[in-house]
Amino acid sequence: MVSNRGATEALISYTSIAICPSLKLLQRLAWVLRGVLSMLLRHFLDNFVDEVIEPTWEYSNLAFYLPHLMTSRLQTAKLLLPFAIALAGTAPTLPLAPPVAAQGVQVIAQSPQSEIQETVIEYLRRPGLPDPTVKRIMVQGQYALASWLMGEGGGLVAVVNQDGVWQVRQVGGGMPSAEAISQRAQIPLQVSRSLLKRYTASSQAPVSQGTELPMTISRAEEVLAITVPDQNTTRSAYGGKLRLYDVHIAKMFEITHFLCQRDSIRGEQFWVYRAGGGSIDMGRFTISCSLSADIAAAYGLGKVERTDIRVSYEGGGGETQTYQVPILNITGGKVARWMSFTQKFRPSI
Repeated sequence: MVSNRGATEALISYTSIAICPSLKLLQRLAWVLRGVLSMLLRHFLDNFVDEVIEPTWEYSNLAFYLPHLMTSRLQTAKLLLPFAIALAGTAPTLPLAPPVAAQGVQVIAQSPQSEIQETVIEYLRRPGLPDPTVKRIMVQGQYALASWLMGEGGGLVAVVNQDGVWQVRQVGGGMPSAEAISQRAQIPLQVSRSLLKRYTASSQAPVSQGTELPMTISRAEEVLAITVPDQNTTRSAYGGKLRLYDVHIAKMFEITHFLCQRDSIRGEQFWVYRAGGGSIDMGRFTISCSLSADIAAAYGLGKVERTDIRVSYEGGGGETQTYQVPILNITGGKVARWMSFTQKFRPSI
């Protein structure tokens, strides 16, 4: 017969044997649950930064992330595998380290466009000189090309992101080659070629950008005049194929066609073209309304842009008249056609 004390000790021993595994199982379950939640949160945030925040400037909405979330279920299953092993009692001790970006990959959380623009402007700004402006920016990863204007001058620079900071690097004057950009800016050659190709394609944009170049349009009686500050009108207007001369001639045709349409006339417009702030006579041109209509039909008209015309009256005085003038749509293959036309379009006097 077992004593009461012996029975009590036996009961306690049996209870301990039954409860201890349950406590260990609960502890293991709690560890697994905590680890799963922590890993899923880190995994979600990592993908959210890589796939949503970084490309926000390009995709501009969260819809891009949803397909990625659906296709990442396999990755999530792989993450859960160690914890499934732990639940079975054979889990190794794995530290829950934060995700590390792949070597050589820099995550830029916000759009680099504004940062690059501010960096280039700050790099070019000089006391006593006109404020620089950035015209176009082409970005590929941590590398970029940016074109700029400052007064009558302009050019192209490379911008490279090092340790999260954008830095300007000179690539020489004029339109440099991809090899020159790669060598001077320390950009991989393939990236340089890709950036330059995209930049050149964007340079063949509508001539509407010509209105952003410095020029003055005036009118006295029946004669229109275009005066530009440029001494050399054969240089590139935007870093591409189009020359300043091509842009100025396009502006004459745009205004001529607009005035002919507005006044319902079938005559012609007389133009005086001056460069160098008025010191260089580029010739007198005659543009008929029929020719300007043919040009508008051949190239098409794009958006309208503000155009100021200074009008002088015979008795003295004058005023500035502002119009919204449609611009010629000179893009792609039309660029070469337009340049061929301007070479053949000679001054009448």
